[in-house]
Amino acid sequence: MPHACAAWNCTNRCTLQTRSQGITFHRFPKEIHLRKQWEVALRREGFNANDASRLCSEHFRREDFDMTGQTVRIRDGAVPSVFRYPSHRQKDHSYALPTSLENLRARLNETLSRMESMEREKRNAKDRERRAKNIVRALLQDLREKNLINEELKERLDLYSDMDTSARKPHRILVTGGSGLVGRAIEKVVQDGEGREDEEWIFLSSKDADLTKAEDTWAVFEKHQPTHVIHLAAMVGGLFRNMKYNLDFWIHNGPPHGSNFGYSYAKRMIDVQNRAYFQQHGCKFTSVIPTNVFGPHDNFNIEDGHVLPGLIHKTYLAKKQGTPLTVWGSGKPLRQFIYSLDLARLFIWVLREYPEIDPIILSVGEEDEVSIREAAESIVEAMGFEGQVIVSFEICVRKTKLWKNKEVNASKKVTFTVF
Repeated sequence: MPHACAAWNCTNRCTLQTRSQGITFHRFPKEIHLRKQWEVALRREGFNANDASRLCSEHFRREDFDMTGQTVRIRDGAVPSVFRYPSHRQKDHSYALPTSLENLRARLNETLSRMESMEREKRNAKDRERRAKNIVRALLQDLREKNLINEELKERLDLYSDMDTSARKPHRILVTGGSGLVGRAIEKVVQDGEGREDEEWIFLSSKDADLTKAEDTWAVFEKHQPTHVIHLAAMVGGLFRNMKYNLDFWIHNGPPHGSNFGYSYAKRMIDVQNRAYFQQHGCKFTSVIPTNVFGPHDNFNIEDGHVLPGLIHKTYLAKKQGTPLTVWGSGKPLRQFIYSLDLARLFIWVLREYPEIDPIILSVGEEDEVSIREAAESIVEAMGFEGQVIVSFEICVRKTKLWKNKEVNASKKVTFTVF
């Protein structure tokens, strides 16, 4: 006599017809605890499985099966979860499915939406709490340093550092240089869902204001009233632009490498300025120091661009014109590169989580350093260039540092994009 499925209201029997339909039958497990789970899942009062008891495959999910061999088997630990119980009995049981795929999809979407909303509320609440505590601590410390508060009063006020911050205004984040490589990367990351409900992002380009003019800068701040600023607007370029326009980069007095001393001094003085602002006005500014950046919307000008976009453009022209590809220098200098979208996520992390004045270096690890030659070879391979590659010493190699390593102290905050 054919075995019948032990599930309630299931009419499947172990026959040639059901086998031809792809339905398989499976014994109850011998392990006592797992067998009990199967029996409970059936919800048949007084039912105790024996050696002749079988369950058909229609009561298991697809992932419950091991179909790697010739025989379809139930995976270890799998429990039946698909049953056609009456609708009035489904509501009380978490393993019961809706009566249709449409209802299942609707319930799943509702649950996922509710989970996302709760996670967002939880994240925002923690962020508000953390920022409020930092503000209170900084204020109390400032009052104590100015001898406006004694220790006893400070301890009493410390009790209020967990104040309710639900009424705090949203953050209005102004990004200058918003049309550049990093600015566009931050905008894309924010638009792709990494922005928060309590954040309003404003991206400006040089068309919106000339930030070298005080009146234009004041007008921008009066118009947007930002609470935070990511200042990316700058005169930037590759090695040859830095060497050619050293004086133009030299905004503040501040000895770095001779190849681009003016550009380097300008960056160094940012840290000095930030510390002075904090000491005199209590304003918290920090400088972010990334390594070589590349990505969408990069500057591919051979003279003004950085090394990777410059090499890409030169390879493109050499392939198009059928000429040799010339790589300046020896190709031996080691460099670290970071993808613009990865850097954008690190910028956002700094904005939200980094409360210090000390500059922070954002880069990949030392193990990911590559030589200029390796970078050029990777570009040649990726672009399918089959012509001659010439390493030229026309540019004096002594003007270029063979090794430029950036300390990595925030590289574990994101998962870097693999190329």
